[in-house]
Amino acid sequence: MFTFINESRLAVAQQAHGHIEASFQKALAYAQDRMQMRAPTRKFPEQAADPIIVHPDVRRMLLTQKAFTEGARLLNYYCAQQVDIAHGKDNSPEKLKAQTLLAFLTPIAKGFISEVSQEATGYGIQILGGHGFIRESGLEQEYRDTRITTIYEGTTGIQGLDLLGRKILASKGEVMLPFVDEVKTFCAKNKNQPLASQTLASLNTLLELTDVVASKASNPDEINGVGVDYLMFAGYTVFAYFWAKAALISEEQIKTNTEDKAFYQAKVNTANFYFAKILPRTKTLQATITAGSESIMAIDDNDFSF
Repeated sequence: MFTFINESRLAVAQQAHGHIEASFQKALAYAQDRMQMRAPTRKFPEQAADPIIVHPDVRRMLLTQKAFTEGARLLNYYCAQQVDIAHGKDNSPEKLKAQTLLAFLTPIAKGFISEVSQEATGYGIQILGGHGFIRESGLEQEYRDTRITTIYEGTTGIQGLDLLGRKILASKGEVMLPFVDEVKTFCAKNKNQPLASQTLASLNTLLELTDVVASKASNPDEINGVGVDYLMFAGYTVFAYFWAKAALISEEQIKTNTEDKAFYQAKVNTANFYFAKILPRTKTLQATITAGSESIMAIDDNDFSF
């Protein structure tokens, strides 16, 4: 059964997403207006400076915000849809599937979105520079207010324990199957789409890492030691699936929708950015998950102060 605490966790995921979106909108407006430095590729060569949105590093931060806010929206909407189905009165296969999907995705939505919200709202401050650190800009408030979302309704560490220990290992992986099957079906249907292929590769690595952690689970420190890294890997992979779907739909719309081509092309470009610049973070997470908890527990409690 989908419980009140799980709905509360999804509400926190929505709050964290709201802070990313607000920060992104404020940072984008500022970046389009603020003139500073000459960009490597000039937009206004006749003027002394260019708007900072044309500077590559500012674009990196804005695109990271955009990829996270739209990815979070896709995941939150998907979870909301499953909540509606899970509250159905009958015990249909669709209801049971929705409950299983939510069991798997809720700690990812809460934990992952709240974590990347800190990064994204931090970029909002960075884009405004000194202006971002003062109260009048509103950017520091988004950063401050989203910090609590990693603590509300269970810290990120608790979400990692819930996902990896109480859900995946306790069910011997059964809780993952509906989502894994959905992703694999999508990737098989669109095997010629590069983003779908990369999504499948990330999913397969996640499954391999699940086996690695399971093989070490007799060590009581192992699950808690790698839980957050595992949750973040899962989050990046889940976002990859939704961005691959968004890109495919957008590519189809570009062929037929003449009025909104710019809108859909922006989705394709953001998806390509996500796969090129953000999803590769899973390579580091793969290494840290594989390394296990040994280095974490090696130092004596009394030696932290040395």
